[in-house]
Amino acid sequence: MMNKNHSSWLFFTGLIALFGAFITGLGEWLMLYSPEALYGYTKQHQNFLHPSLAQIKLGFFLGVIGAPVYILGYWHIAQMLKLKNLTYWIFMSLAVFGFMLGNVWLGTNAYIAFLIQAINTNMQVESLQVVLNQIESLSEPLLQVIRICVLALSGITIWKILTTKTNYPKWVIFSAPFLVIIYIFLLYFLVPSIGNYFLPAALNVAHVIFFAFSSYFAYQVCYKK
Repeated sequence: MMNKNHSSWLFFTGLIALFGAFITGLGEWLMLYSPEALYGYTKQHQNFLHPSLAQIKLGFFLGVIGAPVYILGYWHIAQMLKLKNLTYWIFMSLAVFGFMLGNVWLGTNAYIAFLIQAINTNMQVESLQVVLNQIESLSEPLLQVIRICVLALSGITIWKILTTKTNYPKWVIFSAPFLVIIYIFLLYFLVPSIGNYFLPAALNVAHVIFFAFSSYFAYQVCYKK
């Protein structure tokens, strides 16, 4: 049974995590969004030609300031799942490790954007391309690690909700972040005109949705009993 102070803190950490995911997503969207949906290495990062330098800088600072709040968010989820002992430490270690790397990866997007815009002006193209390739070789592995960590965290979340008594109803498994990321990619491929608005910050959009649900159920635990 939770005491009142712990219950209130549980609710407010959910709200803080929701806010952190929102500003991180906004920052990533400001850096990555392209009306023409020119995303990924196969499109030669042409999406970075769209935002202004001021927009890239704003997105960078919003993103790197908001991203560390994810760690608090996953502590909140761990409490809502009532994780204990080894499962708790595995869950939190994945969250800390994954989102620390995530913040590094997020920051590299600003540097890539500056290089792409410089290359587009034909300024020392060959030299800048070499630097860009080096940055890509560092940032791409980080993104893959983030995806693996989010997959593992979502897997643990779904497993605990289905097999133990938590503060979540069973249907919340369908809003697990990794599943929502899949929904966003499906939306992008099926209805590109709509999915294009969510794809640049898919990971953050997924966490905004999950933290919103989690904050609501934390409120139920704290103030409705």
